[in-house]
Amino acid sequence: MPVEALGAEEQCTRMIFGKLRQVVTQKFGYGIKENRAFKVAISTMSAKDLERIIRNGALYHIKRIYRQFFARGETVVVRVSEGLLKGRRLVGSALCPWALNEDNPYDAAFKLGRAFGLETKDPKVLVDFLRKISACVLTKKQSVAVSETNKRECLPFPFLPCIEQPSPNAFLTEHPLKILEKNAIASDVPYITGINEMEGVILLKPVVDKLPPIQVIEKDFERLVPRFLGLKHGTEKSKEVASKIRQFYFKNRKFDKKTYREYCDLITDTYFLQGMHTTTRLHSKWCKSPVYNYYFVFEGDFGLLKKIINLKSIPGPVHADDLGYLFHIPVIGPNTDPKTREMKFSKKIVRLWTNFAKHRNPTPFPADPVLHDLIWKPFSEENSDCLIMGDHFQWVAGLIRLMRIFLRFIMTPRIV
Repeated sequence: MPVEALGAEEQCTRMIFGKLRQVVTQKFGYGIKENRAFKVAISTMSAKDLERIIRNGALYHIKRIYRQFFARGETVVVRVSEGLLKGRRLVGSALCPWALNEDNPYDAAFKLGRAFGLETKDPKVLVDFLRKISACVLTKKQSVAVSETNKRECLPFPFLPCIEQPSPNAFLTEHPLKILEKNAIASDVPYITGINEMEGVILLKPVVDKLPPIQVIEKDFERLVPRFLGLKHGTEKSKEVASKIRQFYFKNRKFDKKTYREYCDLITDTYFLQGMHTTTRLHSKWCKSPVYNYYFVFEGDFGLLKKIINLKSIPGPVHADDLGYLFHIPVIGPNTDPKTREMKFSKKIVRLWTNFAKHRNPTPFPADPVLHDLIWKPFSEENSDCLIMGDHFQWVAGLIRLMRIFLRFIMTPRIV
C-alpha cells in the first residue's frame, strides 16, 4: 500500500520504526532492513541495549516525527527534551542574564561574518563560510559580535541559547520564565541547584581587562541596573534604581579597585542568585520531584578558576571553584592527604553528588559516617532552608535572605 494512502497514525508508526532501524544499524551494527523484522529483533533486545539506543538519538527522532503528524501550529504535543533526564545538578539558571540571548542572534552571526570579510545577507552563505573557519579562530574573533546591550551590561558573550521560531526542530520556543510560570516544565526530575559565594568575580575579569573600562562604568553607573527589572535605560526609574545600587552596595563610593568586592557582590546577586532563586521557587511549586539548593562558601587550595584568572585578592569561592573538589584537575596539583581540610570537604560533596546520581537523593542514608548524619531536606514553601557548604555544613532559613538586592527594590522580574 502506498504511504500516502495510510492514515496519519500508520504513517507515523512506519516513520518511527524506520528511524529506529536507522539508529540501530548505524550505532550498533544490526543489519535489519524491514520493519517487521526489526519489531521481532527489538522485542528480544536486552534492557541495556534498548537504553543505549534511546541515548543515541532514537528518542529525539521519535518525538520529532510524532510532532510532524500531530502538532498544530505552535502547540507542541511532545517536547523535545522531555524524558531525556533522570536528575539534574546545575549551577545557575536559564533565567540568568548571561544564559540566554535576548537580542537578535542573526545580528551577532552576521557581525562575525563581516569581521572575516564576508558581506552577505544570506544565512546559508554565512553558515557555509563560517564552517570553513576553525573553531579556535572563530572563538578568538567572537568579541566583535557582542551586542551593544551586552557590552553595556559587561557580558562578553555573543553566542548563547536563544528563543527560536516554532518549527519541527526547535528546542526552545518560549522564554524560560514563561515556561516556568505556566508549569510547562519538560522534565519533572529531582534537581540540585546552587551557586558559589563569589560567582560575580568571573564577570569582573572582563572589566579589569578593560571591556568596558572601569571609568566607563563609573560614568554610566546606570548600566549596572539588572535587566530582569524591565527598566528602560535612561528613564527616571532606571536612574533611581542605579542610585539605590550605588548607595546600598558601594555606600555611595566610586567604582574602582577599592570596591571590586562590592561590584562582585552586586554581580553575584543580579547575574546568578536571583535567577537561581526564581528557578528553585517555581520548580518546587510545580514539580512533584524534590528540589535541593545550596550555597558554596568553602575556599581552599582546590579552587580552580580563581587560580586561572588570578584574582586572589577577593575572598570567597568563585565560579567553577567547586569543580576542584569533585574531580582531580592536574592544573591544581596533587593533594591526597586525607587529613587536609580540602580532602575532608571533598569527600563530603563527592558523597552528596554520587548519592544524588545513584539514588536521586543526596542524603538517602541517615547514618552516613562521611556526612555525619546530615539530612538534606528538599526546598518547598514550608521549608525554604538552604544548605551552606563550608568547613561545616549548616542551614540558613531561606535562600532569599542571602540576597542583597532583589526584595529591596520590591520589583518582580519581567521578560524584556
